[in-house]
Amino acid sequence: MKNPKIEELQRDIANKQTALRAILEAEHKAAQALVAETEEALAVLGGKAPVQTLAPAPTDKGRVGSRPAVRAALRRLGAMTAGEVSVVAKVSRGAASGALFRLVTDGEVTRTLSPGRKRDAVYELTAKGV
Repeated sequence: MKNPKIEELQRDIANKQTALRAILEAEHKAAQALVAETEEALAVLGGKAPVQTLAPAPTDKGRVGSRPAVRAALRRLGAMTAGEVSVVAKVSRGAASGALFRLVTDGEVTRTLSPGRKRDAVYELTAKGV
């Protein structure tokens, strides 16, 4: 004799597994798209560095806005100008500037003036930002 509660739980588990599979497939497609976008951005920047990983950093957990994308771009490619960050992170220049300002204020990114040009600054992750 089958227990109706057990059957109900088994159906619920099967439904949740199906939903999780769909989510994983969507995430996989999104990751593939991100790889393509990053490679395109690298081509724009002259192939500054190879794409090493596209996994989000643990520090990005629960964050909103453009800071995670900016942080990830700096993590992948190293020191860049704000314009380069905006291209790689696929955010507007204003969003990149705002995110960089907040990250510098929080001590996660350093801002160094470019020796050749007074108005250009180079941004790089600190140990706290990694």
